[in-house]
Amino acid sequence: MQDLAMNMVMKGPGILNNIPFARFGGIFTVDRREIENLRNLKLIMENYIRYDDGKKPLSIAVFGPPGSGKSFAVEEIGKELFVSRDFFIGFNLSQFSSSADLNGALHQVSDKVLKGITPLVFWDEFDSKQYDWLQYLLAPMQDGVFQEGQITHTVGKCIFVFAGGTSYTMDGFAKFTDLSDEKNFILKKGPDFMSRLSGYINILGPNIRQEINPDYPGNPDKWVDDQSDICFPVRRAVNIMSRLRSKQGETVEIDPGLLNAMINVKWYKHGTRSLTNLIKDLRQNCNGRKIQRSHLPSNMNLHLYFDDPDHFLRCMNEDLGFLEHAQEIASLIHSAWMEKIDDPVNQMSVGYSFLPVFIKESNMKAAKRIPLVLAEAGLTVERKNSREILVQEDYLKLIEEKDHLLLNKMAQKEHDLWMDFYHKNGWKYDISRNDYHKKHNCLKPYGELPEDQKDKDMFIIGKYVVILGKVGLGVVKK
Repeated sequence: MQDLAMNMVMKGPGILNNIPFARFGGIFTVDRREIENLRNLKLIMENYIRYDDGKKPLSIAVFGPPGSGKSFAVEEIGKELFVSRDFFIGFNLSQFSSSADLNGALHQVSDKVLKGITPLVFWDEFDSKQYDWLQYLLAPMQDGVFQEGQITHTVGKCIFVFAGGTSYTMDGFAKFTDLSDEKNFILKKGPDFMSRLSGYINILGPNIRQEINPDYPGNPDKWVDDQSDICFPVRRAVNIMSRLRSKQGETVEIDPGLLNAMINVKWYKHGTRSLTNLIKDLRQNCNGRKIQRSHLPSNMNLHLYFDDPDHFLRCMNEDLGFLEHAQEIASLIHSAWMEKIDDPVNQMSVGYSFLPVFIKESNMKAAKRIPLVLAEAGLTVERKNSREILVQEDYLKLIEEKDHLLLNKMAQKEHDLWMDFYHKNGWKYDISRNDYHKKHNCLKPYGELPEDQKDKDMFIIGKYVVILGKVGLGVVKK
């Protein structure tokens, strides 16, 4: 998905014409689970607005890491549902000091209802202060009323959205390592609160999705990376694209290495906030020109955005020639593959632009790992004007000598890297290939491959000089 993400920023969302995606106001997503969750949340809210008698509020919870954009997501969905533009009202419960503050907030909600508005009420950090607020929220949630002294007030028809501040997902909410913390949650009416929710959603930010550690609470690390989340680079691309493109159809001029780092860096320290602030710095510093790495803030300030700024800098400097030509090289690799198999009936024997997205991505990865494969033979890539560039004849002579010793070594490296890419995307070995179910008959050690499959890898490697030459690059000895 990294290469798809980079192309989205450089060329715009038009490249997603053959990819399922959804838009909810300002939210744009290609993640299937996120699409389903957002649609479900929108449907629950829509049915409440249209058909419910409003005797009690609709209660929904939203979870996500800090900076993931929980309030933004809810508000954008609301814009598609509410007639009034004055529908949103938000409160941060961590800033309340007593139940009187909560009653004051509920009066503001009631006032909007009296004006004929169905408000969307965003209760941020509802789980703050050791869940103290939950006991006061039960009556408004269940009965649509709140008590002020001896007087009972009606809340009216509204939507309560509770945003968690201590849990990334609903699954991780109310899970404790300490028995006393669990007892406190029960005493504060936590289970009663959860039973009154009509739905929930986990909002994804620009970082890889977090899931509850299966070994928790035995393991002190509550959260671990969800390796099935392969869409986080695209979420980053959407964020970058929306903030760099001031007009629809406008192209983004940005240093490929810098964009690669923004897409592939391990972690944004404060989620969307960090990414947004970084883009803001770049826009201010570039003054309308092409965005270059020289427009980055100082290395000291990069610590504001990244837990590991050094990883960001490494991503920025890797394989710059390939970042510029990756798509063209990938297309040439596919053309060479079609030349080798010479099978017009094969479903993949189509032009590069017509390939399924994942197969395009696979070819892009094949292009980007060329330096790693060449390194197995003590070779590297240079611009074509280098005096030491190998011609095709000398290249083949070198890798094929001693009974194809170097060529076999390179082919094994290529196959290992190809398997690693497929495994990371959820593919498994099967005796028969089935792309729909992510099964492939070549996902096994190189030595166990049939000779015709080994031959395909060797054929493409033998074409490296020709392929690279067409984009102004060549192969040299290190």
